[in-house]
Amino acid sequence: MFGKDYDDEREVSDDSNGNELNQPEFASENLEQVYKKSAEIGDKDENSDDSAQDAEILAERDSARSSLIKQADKMLQASKERFQPLDVGKNVRIPINPVDRPKIGHRNLLGVVTEAIDGLYTIGTANGTLPQKFSSETDFLVNADVPECSTSFRAAIGDSSIHGKQSHKHCLCAGKCSSDRFSGFEPNYLEFYESEKYTNYMELATKLYDELFTKRSYNKYLSPVYEELGNETEAESPPLSVNFDLEYFKLFNLTWLDPRLSWKPEEFGGMQNLYVNADIAWMPDNQFGNVKSLDDIMPGAGKALKLSRNGSVQMMSVFFVEISCIIQIKNFPFDKQTCFLPIMSFSYNSNLVVTNGFVNPNTVNRLLNESGNGEWQVKQIGQRSYPFGRQQIMELVVEMKRVPNYYVYVIALPCFIITFLAIIGMFWTKNFESEQLEKLGIGLTSLVSMTVLLEMLSNSIPKTAVFPLLGIYVVCSVGIIAIACLLIMVISKKDPCKKSALEMKKLLEAENSLSTRERQLKALKEKLFQNHILLQAILQALNCIGFIVFLSHWD
Repeated sequence: MFGKDYDDEREVSDDSNGNELNQPEFASENLEQVYKKSAEIGDKDENSDDSAQDAEILAERDSARSSLIKQADKMLQASKERFQPLDVGKNVRIPINPVDRPKIGHRNLLGVVTEAIDGLYTIGTANGTLPQKFSSETDFLVNADVPECSTSFRAAIGDSSIHGKQSHKHCLCAGKCSSDRFSGFEPNYLEFYESEKYTNYMELATKLYDELFTKRSYNKYLSPVYEELGNETEAESPPLSVNFDLEYFKLFNLTWLDPRLSWKPEEFGGMQNLYVNADIAWMPDNQFGNVKSLDDIMPGAGKALKLSRNGSVQMMSVFFVEISCIIQIKNFPFDKQTCFLPIMSFSYNSNLVVTNGFVNPNTVNRLLNESGNGEWQVKQIGQRSYPFGRQQIMELVVEMKRVPNYYVYVIALPCFIITFLAIIGMFWTKNFESEQLEKLGIGLTSLVSMTVLLEMLSNSIPKTAVFPLLGIYVVCSVGIIAIACLLIMVISKKDPCKKSALEMKKLLEAENSLSTRERQLKALKEKLFQNHILLQAILQALNCIGFIVFLSHWD
């Protein structure tokens, strides 16, 4: 592995006289000079009066000098043992810095020593010779594989990588990619955009652009709307027509006519259309009205205009509109609503600007079944135009239908089941005074359960003067359970076990006096025409009829 690389410009230094010095030799010469100066100072100090103190200083200097010499020799020996000298033609492997290395590329750059000067080596790669000087060893490549050209370090890394320069492409091969299979993912766009055909087109487009917006002194702040002057007696000119074509949900194709942007195609090489940014031309003020919020997905300069030779201007716009609709909740949750989205010009009268619209059936009505948000389903989108004061309004008519599944399965069906079970629990057996409190408890518990459904209902329906169908059904179910509780309290019989012996004796005598046929008819009458059976049948019939009538509005 290589050690630190050195740049050529950093390998040469100047001494105080302007002479170039090699860095390792300069360090050795400085060491010898320090030794000589120390010796001279030592000779002078020996002749001084403080000979004892000077001798101690000289001893310390000698000790420091010898330690530095030993450390330098040790470092040179370690360097020679670690980094052996290289010969020209020796294969090397240079570690790649993580900044320059591609994400999944090689960790080392292969090269060969092409020149060796004072322990610094020039390295050649398969893509060219590197300008830096290196000092170390590695393997691979031979001198004959190096082309006669120069390249940079980063370029050599990218060219030798199987995935390109600092790229993030991922190879699906089990082994190394040796083919040019990734070249198909990078089409050569410049092959067309540098062609003569494209150059001629851009020259014509530039010429047309200069003609429309420079030579004609086009002013986007000036409206192309024409208004009759007071002294003119000719017939009124047609108003400017602005069309809002609904191509897809939230996508409008806005078109209008600006005569200042018309041209003759034969004067500009047959060009029929020109595409420019929207902020360069005048745009009408026709906008949505009666909305709570309006968001333009591509505001201002983010839009593009298509200019046609006859002066027609076309712009695609995407809007997110939140509107308020007057809803009819009489048949909630089986209701259908109609919302109106008006579009008009706020600054121009109808004799100057008119707003028209069109709903593309190929892209809008074909996708109606897939539209909606789970609770609402769009059934139809149409348009109509009508005058409004001095303005003319184009209105989009959106017909929607509510999806009632949630309200039927979460509110109506549990309400029906609770009522059904409550009636069975209260009227399954005869109504005796001893069981009155138990059956009454069943009814009151059912009413408490119905309060949960009433709370869900109050949070779901709008607070209007019209009471919806679902609310009527829930209230009727509560009324049926309340009537059942009242009947339990009113219609109750005494327990037959509490009858006196005289009453029991009279009943047995009366039964024995009857014939066999009379006894059978009496028993059948007692079973079929008991109060609890009749009351249960009537109440259950009311519950089922109410649920069926409620579901009959589901279409």
